[in-house]
Amino acid sequence: MSILKHTVLFCIARMLIFFVFARTFSQHQYSTEKTLRNSFSYYIQQNNYPTQNTLFYLVVKTGSIQENEHQLGYAHFLEHMAFKGGKRFKNKPFTQYLTAQGLQIGVHYNAVTNYDYTLYTIEFPKKENYEMQQKTMAFFADILDGLHLNKQQIATEKKIVLEEKRIANLPSNHYNFKLGNSLYLQRLAIGTDSSINNISQKKLKTFYNQWYQPKNARIFVVGNIDTTATETLIKNTFATIKNNNTTTKKADKQLYKHLTSDVLTDTIQSKSESKVHLEWALAQDFTNLEDQVSKEIANQLFNRILENRLDSLAKNDVKYLSIGLNYFVADVGYSSISYNAKSDIKQGVENVLQEIQRLALHQISEKELQFYVNKALKNIKNRQPKKVSSYQIINTVVDSYLGINFAMPTNQKNELKRVILRKITPEIIKKIAKNRLESNKLRVFIEPSQYPKESLSLREFEQIKAKISEKKLQPIPFDFSEEKKKKKEKHNTVYKLKTPVLKAQKPKQKSYYKNLGITKLHYKNGVKVYLKPIKNHSNEVKVAGVANGGTSIIPDSLYYQYEFAVSYMELGGIANLNPKQLESYNEDKNFGVSFMISEYERNIYGYSKTNQVNEFLKYLYLKMTKATVDTVEFKSVIKDEIKTLEKQKRTIFEPNTYNEKVAELKNVFFPNRKSATTINNFKKLDIFKMQEFYNTAFNNANHWKFIITGNFSIDSITPSLNIYFGNLRKGKNLENNNLFNKNSFKKALKIPLKKDNKIATTTFLFYGRYKPTIKNSVLASLAEKYLRSKITKVLREEHGLVYTPITAIKKNIHPKPFSILEIQYSCKPENSAKAKQIVIQSLEKTIETILTKEELSSYKKGLLLQYNAVLTSSNSYNWNFNILKSLSNNENIGELEYFPDILHKISTKDLQSFIKKTIDFKNMKIIYED
Repeated sequence: MSILKHTVLFCIARMLIFFVFARTFSQHQYSTEKTLRNSFSYYIQQNNYPTQNTLFYLVVKTGSIQENEHQLGYAHFLEHMAFKGGKRFKNKPFTQYLTAQGLQIGVHYNAVTNYDYTLYTIEFPKKENYEMQQKTMAFFADILDGLHLNKQQIATEKKIVLEEKRIANLPSNHYNFKLGNSLYLQRLAIGTDSSINNISQKKLKTFYNQWYQPKNARIFVVGNIDTTATETLIKNTFATIKNNNTTTKKADKQLYKHLTSDVLTDTIQSKSESKVHLEWALAQDFTNLEDQVSKEIANQLFNRILENRLDSLAKNDVKYLSIGLNYFVADVGYSSISYNAKSDIKQGVENVLQEIQRLALHQISEKELQFYVNKALKNIKNRQPKKVSSYQIINTVVDSYLGINFAMPTNQKNELKRVILRKITPEIIKKIAKNRLESNKLRVFIEPSQYPKESLSLREFEQIKAKISEKKLQPIPFDFSEEKKKKKEKHNTVYKLKTPVLKAQKPKQKSYYKNLGITKLHYKNGVKVYLKPIKNHSNEVKVAGVANGGTSIIPDSLYYQYEFAVSYMELGGIANLNPKQLESYNEDKNFGVSFMISEYERNIYGYSKTNQVNEFLKYLYLKMTKATVDTVEFKSVIKDEIKTLEKQKRTIFEPNTYNEKVAELKNVFFPNRKSATTINNFKKLDIFKMQEFYNTAFNNANHWKFIITGNFSIDSITPSLNIYFGNLRKGKNLENNNLFNKNSFKKALKIPLKKDNKIATTTFLFYGRYKPTIKNSVLASLAEKYLRSKITKVLREEHGLVYTPITAIKKNIHPKPFSILEIQYSCKPENSAKAKQIVIQSLEKTIETILTKEELSSYKKGLLLQYNAVLTSSNSYNWNFNILKSLSNNENIGELEYFPDILHKISTKDLQSFIKKTIDFKNMKIIYED
């Protein structure tokens, strides 16, 4: 590329960035970004979407990378201690205030420790008030200069953190490989057993005073706020906090300079096919915004060009190809090519590098480049949000502060992308290809198959590169005339789905739930449809359906023949269109649908653009009633499955006996119902029997309840519903068979602990009677919150035996309604018996203890927040998910209309009675590892 072209591109990008940022700050006239004299900084922005939410984030630029070898885990430990209280909360900690407001840890407030920062987050899912802001600011101020760091609390928290470490998922070998030999590899946030055990009050305070200072922190507040009042409060709270005079040694936060080219084959062999990752480390520097953005966009375009070429040229060696560009850690992003090796690993790698070499030798034509540029421009145009949520804003500005992204509203960012895309030349693509080949920071990671065992060494990889460099590769022209010809041929034949003549069937009953804004249509055939129009920027409609009755009707011995009936039916066509015609039909459709069937129920999930929703409903009707089979494709798939089984020498995955036994006792796993696993099994599969079962499950109106949400009007969608849902035929009811008998299990079930296991898991299951009503659902949620707080308090806060116990009440509707209270925890094997006794004693005490009105009030507030979050949401998914959950639980949506009243009327006596019925020691099972 000539110097002149480089200069022009640079100048245009620079001018546009200046213009964009000028527009950014003028548009955000309610945002404030300043720094106090003590170098503490803040960002405040008024935003009304979502209306009720206010977000408070505190970032402290201190993480595990700031630790020395004697302080491993200190940053993470301080994160834990921050919630234990400080000098500004003498009577009770801030967390008690949050709990009283109905907020939950992990949902509304949390914290995370990374390599070079610690982030504290608080979300108030209601309009802010002065008291809330004042207490939040005081909490954040305590984090910077007022933490108690009490000796006794430190001793208890050490136990908790050690338990967290024991159950934590360690980074994968692949992740660690991407860190190279840098300091980051030695700085896992959790620390080591030795360093955690050696934490003392004095040592922790030294680290705290050294790094937790105003100059290292910034607060972010985004939501429906008065920015002037918030700014005044921040100044009054933080301006007087002083920086310590302690000198801080700067950690080596660079990763890029420590990376070199390398190849590693994983020691774990758990896949049926080898997976290859070729990953180029790219330097990330958002202080030079023009250069970083231009590089990012050019590399993304290069990846699309390469992906398209590999899809056609290397399809015999490369499967499930994925090419991406993502930020990783510190100053590094990775441009990656991942795929499953269909043949020899070395051949696949050679084919990938060969195409990069071809692009480096022969620059692509202006026509081909323009083809990809236009596609990229079209994708940008299709993603223009009308509203930006507070979550998006705060996450973007936090990333910008941390130097891992740049803060810019999506519309302006897209504008910048367009200008840069239009200025990319074939020379730039050629240069990227050349840089990839010459890079000394290409890291190749192999996840080897179980059989045959394959590997790749650095020496072998260098030999492949040398071989490719000697090849005289010819350019491959991109034949646009052929592409246009194919498109023209496809569009010359317009495929349409044909339906039989259907007469519109008006619903026998129409109801409107004013508080929910939901209209219910009840048809003569039994189908119920709940309509929730939502005005949002998505221009999309979501459809979800649920019906009782599933695979439990199939005997255990025949289960494998029908388990994947839905998947195999997907290979076929619909109504008058065969599979290929259906593929052409779907090309210009912006809708889709998937069917699922489990042991006890059937589900349908679909989406459609608003302007195609009537065509979508026709498509859905025909997919339910007129699905056809493709015997040729079915036989081909079965043949491939048998080939895979013939190559496979042993079982890939070892079963987890403990988890399976717990799942069996929770009525979600059925060991007698086996999948097709042998060649003989696959030979017995019959697509026509599957079609018969599919029709039994979906080609009828039986029990179907649908929730439709999104951008539509009742009047526009009802005629199509009357035609299609109204004409589903009545069929024979699917009556679930009982696959679960808890009485066939012992009260206490011991599972042998695997050798070298450092943790033992215990699960309590209490079975109770349950009637599916909204009131009982509310009582179950309140009881779950109450019991979770009690179990967490005794196991974690008081004894430090467990990191995070699970307490949940599951409502089972099939085959008959009942509830399961599950309490599960993991701890050191030597503490297992003690923890078990503590849980039993705590539950016995809970049954006899009268719940206070204050406790009940806080749990009620939490549920009301959840209810209001859905009620005020303009997110179709939120409505879809929550209404579908009620429908699946056989709850009356009409009762949900009066949720606040039902919740308000529940007394401590009601809840205490429900808890007593739930904790029935006569109907208890314990599964434990020993």
